[in-house]
Amino acid sequence: MHKNVRLLLCAFCGCLVFLMISLMFSVPWTSGEAVPISAYFQEQEDKINVNTAPVLELMCLEGIGEKRAKAIVTYREEHGTFSCVEDLKEIPGISNGILEKIKDDITF
Repeated sequence: MHKNVRLLLCAFCGCLVFLMISLMFSVPWTSGEAVPISAYFQEQEDKINVNTAPVLELMCLEGIGEKRAKAIVTYREEHGTFSCVEDLKEIPGISNGILEKIKDDITF
């Protein structure tokens, strides 16, 4: 019985070590600061296209909740596509601060 417990404990610890090593190489390291979504993308094509993204995808952007994401889609449907970051200032609730946070994570 004592031998089985030791064996299970070793297997459990081995799994934990494997999990920690896997996470270490899959998540970018930070100094406790917020990480922009772009840190997780490998290529520019992986940015969120504000002219085609649905509400749920837009909600992945920092500072963009459901209300702002719906406002982006509604504005896009009524006025056409966006051509630059500055165009997003037309959306109620999108401030310069939010644009600064998301500018590296979006494309047009």
